[in-house]
Parts: sequence; structure tokens; C-alpha cells
Amino acid sequence: LLKKLKGEFSAKLGDCQKEEMNSKHAYDMIIQDLTDSIENGETDIEEKKGHVQGKMEGSAKKKKHLLSVTALKAENEKLLEATATECSEKTLSFEEKQ
Repeated sequence: LLKKLKGEFSAKLGDCQKEEMNSKHAYDMIIQDLTDSIENGETDIEEKKGHVQGKMEGSAKKKKHLLSVTALKAENEKLLEATATECSEKTLSFEEKQ
């Protein structure tokens, strides 16, 4: 009877140990997967921060360029107006001399 019980308990102990090892392995796999996910997420965040920073720098440069081009355009429009006025005056002067 005792030998039979010892055999049953030994078999049950082996089953429990195997189940515990399987559970520990599954736990370790989940932990590794989550750790990898966190590392990948942090890497993605850093890459996106760099990308955003680059876009912001590009945007600032483009805004600065736009301001200078707008100022240049205003100067050119004034020059055009002055030149048109001068041409009109010279045309009138030429026609009067004719």
C-alpha cells in the first residue's frame, strides 16, 4: 500500500514539477516579449523625436526664407512702381517734345 502511494505521489510530484517548469518558461517568454516591446517602443520614440526635430528645424528655416522673400518682393514691387512712374513721365516728356 505504501509503495503504491509512494509511486502515485512520485508521479504526481513529477507532473507538478513539469507543470511548474512549463509555467515558468511561459512566464519568462512573456517577460522577454514585453521587454522587447518596451525597447522597440523607446527606440521608435527616439527616432520619431529626431524626425520631428528635423521637421521643426526645416520649418523654421522655411519660415525665415519666406520672410526674406516676402521683404524682397515688397522691395521689388516698390521698384517696379517707381520704374513704371519714371517710364510714364519719360513717355509724356518724349511725347511733348515731339
